[in-house]
Amino acid sequence: RQSGPLGPKVTTRPKPFSLVLMPFSQAFEDIYELAIRPACEAAGAYAERVDKQIFSGSIMERLYNQIARADILIADVSNRNPNVFYEVGYAHALGKSTILITKTEEDIPFDLRQYPHIIYGESLTLLRAELERRIRWHIENPDSTEAVPEELGILLNGKPLVKGKQVRLLPRGEMSYISLEFAIQNHTERVVRTLQFRAG
Repeated sequence: RQSGPLGPKVTTRPKPFSLVLMPFSQAFEDIYELAIRPACEAAGAYAERVDKQIFSGSIMERLYNQIARADILIADVSNRNPNVFYEVGYAHALGKSTILITKTEEDIPFDLRQYPHIIYGESLTLLRAELERRIRWHIENPDSTEAVPEELGILLNGKPLVKGKQVRLLPRGEMSYISLEFAIQNHTERVVRTLQFRAG
């Protein structure tokens, strides 16, 4: 329903379809029901999970069909579930817009860091707000994959590097050495091609 000069205008255009890829586990129920589904609804899309649908036949055939039909995919890669990684790979092969979400940045492998992702920790409020913003962006910019390297986040041993601020690191163990692990966090709404950024 949209407003016009003659009052409300009814539209028959279907809402964008967001397919949610996540482990079929009770531990993820609140994430889906309290954050992902409400975020999709607030952004003007509707969300579904294959395990919540009623259908006959092979679940894998259903999954392939739903990934191909979806406008946006949301994948929770927390705990590095191999099924979710497989489904994300299939979605990427089809060129689908995919938003990765995870509790910890360690669960996003290097090959997926170039894709937009949300690290929500234990905060479903953060996930809901950030996911709603991302979905709105995807709906308004369905074909945009333009890279914006300067908006990438860089983490050092899990701590964000911010201009003008220092990160304090403590030696590990008795040998008094410090291991430096850099991670890239793509908190933009766009895919960043790996050849367009470097760190040194």
